[in-house]
Amino acid sequence: GRAFDMGIFPVTFGPRAFVFDQAVRQRVTFRNYGEGAGGGLPVADDGRETYPAVQANTDLVYPTNAQIGCLGGQASPGTCFRDSGLTVAGGVPAPGAASRVDHFAALFRQQDAAGSVPTFNYLVLPNDHTNGTTPGAPTPKALIADNDLGLGQIVDLVSHSSIWEKSAIIVVEDDSQDGADHVDAHRMPAFVISPWARTDGAAVHTRYDQYSALRTAELLAGLEPLSINDALATPMYDAFRTDGRPDTRPYDAIVPEQSLTETNPQGAAGAALSRAMPFDEVDLVPQAILDRLLWQSVHGAGSTPPAPGPNASEAEHERAQVALRLVRRGADPRAFMARTGEAEDEDG
Repeated sequence: GRAFDMGIFPVTFGPRAFVFDQAVRQRVTFRNYGEGAGGGLPVADDGRETYPAVQANTDLVYPTNAQIGCLGGQASPGTCFRDSGLTVAGGVPAPGAASRVDHFAALFRQQDAAGSVPTFNYLVLPNDHTNGTTPGAPTPKALIADNDLGLGQIVDLVSHSSIWEKSAIIVVEDDSQDGADHVDAHRMPAFVISPWARTDGAAVHTRYDQYSALRTAELLAGLEPLSINDALATPMYDAFRTDGRPDTRPYDAIVPEQSLTETNPQGAAGAALSRAMPFDEVDLVPQAILDRLLWQSVHGAGSTPPAPGPNASEAEHERAQVALRLVRRGADPRAFMARTGEAEDEDG
C-alpha cells in the first residue's frame, strides 16, 4: 500500500540498501554521478551506518536524471543540461548549459593524475529520454546525438587514461517500458566497453537482464551481492574475450553529423501534444505517446509508428489512451499521469 518512490525515501529501501552502501561496508572506493535513487540524498538518511559515506561520495553537483535537455523541472527552470561536453574533442558550445561529461572529466583527470580513480563509478546520461517535440526545446535527434557523443567522450577519456587496461564500462538503457521493438517490448541494448571485451564484432545473444549487468559490475569491483536477485543473476561472461590479451587501443569520440543545437519549431509534429506532456518528470510520459512523438519527429506529422512488440504493457497502453483523451478535451493530464505512473512503476 505504500507509494513507489524510485528508492528515494528509506521506507522503500531494501534490507541492504544500495550497491553504494555495499561498497562502504566492504571499503571499496566509489563515486555516484547523478543517481538520485542511490540512497545518497539528504532525505535518504534513516540512520544506517553507511549513509554518511554514501552521501559523501554522491556527487550532488552532477545533474541527475531529473534534469533532461532544457526541461529541467522546478529545481532548474530555464537551464539546459548536456550529456556531452567541451573538455573532450568533439563538443559543441551550448551557452548556459551544464555538461555532465565536462563535470566528470575534470574530476576524473585529477583522480587519474593522483592515482586515486575510485574502483566503482556510476554515471547517468539521461538525455536520450528527450523533451519530445516541445517547441523551443532541443529536437529528439539533437538530444540523442548529444547522448551518443557523451558516451563516446567518456570512453575517449577513460581509454586515454592510465587505468584503461584495468577498466570495463558497462552501458545499459533505462527501462524499455513497452516501446516499439519487433521482437519483444522489454528488449533493450547493452554494451561492455573494455580492453577485455570481445572485439570480433559479435552480437551476444545470451539472455541477460539488469541484474546481470549489476552482478558483472559487482564481480569486477569485488562487491558482494545485495540480495538473491543479483546473487543468482548470470554475469555477462560472453561479452568478454578469453584469450588473455587485452586490446588497449584508445578510442577517439566521433563527432555526430547531427546538429546538437537544433531546436523544435513552433509547428513541429505533435507540438501541442508534446507541450502537454510532463517531460520534466522522468518516465511519466506514456510510452505510446512518446513513440508517436519521436516517430513523427522523423517521419512527419501524418505518419503512424509501429505497434509495440509482444508482451507490451496493457496498463501502460491504457495510460496513454486516457492521457490522449484528457488532452483532446483541453484538460491537463499531468495529475493523472503522475498518479498512474507511480502505480505502473510499482507493478514493474
